Amino acid sequence: MRINRQHNVNYPFYMEFFHNKIYSSAAACAKNDSVTRCNLKMFWCYKKMVNEVTKELKQGGNVCQFGINFGNLIDEVAISIGNYGIYDIIDINPLELKRIRDKYGDLYKQIALIQDDIAFLNVKAIRDNVICFMLLSMVPDSYKRKIIDNALLMLKPNGKAIFIDWGRPKKYNVLGWGVKMYQQLYRPLTDKLHDVSIKSMSSYAYSDEFIWQQTGYLGGLLQKVVVTRREIALPKSSTSKINPKSSKI
Repeated sequence: MRINRQHNVNYPFYMEFFHNKIYSSAAACAKNDSVTRCNLKMFWCYKKMVNEVTKELKQGGNVCQFGINFGNLIDEVAISIGNYGIYDIIDINPLELKRIRDKYGDLYKQIALIQDDIAFLNVKAIRDNVICFMLLSMVPDSYKRKIIDNALLMLKPNGKAIFIDWGRPKKYNVLGWGVKMYQQLYRPLTDKLHDVSIKSMSSYAYSDEFIWQQTGYLGGLLQKVVVTRREIALPKSSTSKINPKSSKI
């Protein structure tokens, strides 16, 4: 497993300000990397949501994951696409990239780790799947749209972007409203996801090129959004609009 540093990127201001230095401490990362702890944080739905991701993947797939997660998501994705798949993981935090490299070593040879800012990628439409797992709730609202749009533009025809995150709880969901109040106080970057859909945050919400499917869990507290790029023939003149000057991401 290798780390490719593609750009000199600045560490975002919001990481330490909003996330209490959790990603700059090896001890904190080790503590939070437990699957049991991930399950507790997601009200025993972590494993289910991981399964909801892997069911969209295929053997030999070309997959890109935005951001590193705690738990065993990486294991499950790597196993799902197999040894002949391509699995690139992009994160801006060099400490997190090193943690994953040290954790897995050469166990999954299909994985490549890339240091870059996912909100400002030059993308190329080559991916079967793009995964955003509990990521949008970790970034400011100004970054959410950029990340969603980049995920969609990475997809080749019939490719799927998979978003797992907090959602808009139903009015009757007492647990949901309690979580929402807590997150407003202590996790303010999550707030917008409780009020508007992921689709509404995208520049391509009403584009005929993409099909949106949303599923709620725990009374809407968690959500899965799958966006499929239609298989359509695009005019040659429009190719540059979809595939801007790109790196091999």
